[in-house]
Amino acid sequence: MAIGGDADGLWLPDRVAGTPASVVTVPGAGHSLTVAGNWRKSLALQSDALETIATDLDAQEQ
Repeated sequence: MAIGGDADGLWLPDRVAGTPASVVTVPGAGHSLTVAGNWRKSLALQSDALETIATDLDAQEQ
């Protein structure tokens, strides 16, 4: 799984093409999955990203 924010200039989700990794782009998030000046939104985005990872890992265990 590759996760990155669409506000991150280093996030290149197209580079994941051709790999078995799934791609998750987080709207409005920067490199550290944060939104400048909005810690509450940053925390919510990070929590959602962690939940996505947990769900993916749970599915792999089955």
